[in-house]
Amino acid sequence: MIILAIETSYKIASVTVKDREQEITVTADTAKKHAETILPAARDALEQSGYTLHDVDYVAVDIGPGSFTGLRIGICVANALGFALGIPVIPVDSLSIVGEQALTEAAECYAMIDANNGNVYCAHLKADCPKPDVRVEALSEFAAGIGQDDLAAGNVKPEGMAFRMIEQVPNSRSLARFAFRHTELAEKTAQALYVQKSGAERRRKP
Repeated sequence: MIILAIETSYKIASVTVKDREQEITVTADTAKKHAETILPAARDALEQSGYTLHDVDYVAVDIGPGSFTGLRIGICVANALGFALGIPVIPVDSLSIVGEQALTEAAECYAMIDANNGNVYCAHLKADCPKPDVRVEALSEFAAGIGQDDLAAGNVKPEGMAFRMIEQVPNSRSLARFAFRHTELAEKTAQALYVQKSGAERRRKP
């Protein structure tokens, strides 16, 4: 089985090609926009892995939450590739991607990604539940529910909290690993997961 994983929800876009024996990751050119770099990154990852697009069995993509523009780019590319190749798309939320490493160490963990203004996108992840309840909360409130013996993962942690934190951001390697284990999530197309309005929408007067 070969998975092409596309990550564009974060400021650094990347693509990973994964099979049972290898994981080849190419990070997109950070000086350019995701729309300009994601397809060349996919091409390079496939070339380095020795595969072509027609060898791919699934396209995996981060559906958010994350950058609205980045999500649209990644999902459009994934859906277009899935349609053109006649293969399924595996949609994966950003919190599951962030918590992928942590769930190799524990049966459950707490994942959080900075949502600005003291808020986080967050979820309580369990290894046997691949579709978590993703929401946005105040960082202080979410962190208060994490015990000192619990494991957390993400890119933000309140000062003074005792729990162990694995620093992680959404990345295509973790996306590919998660998708490889959860092909049952495959769909014909992926849809973005929005848990709050975009910055432009929040600034717009009623």
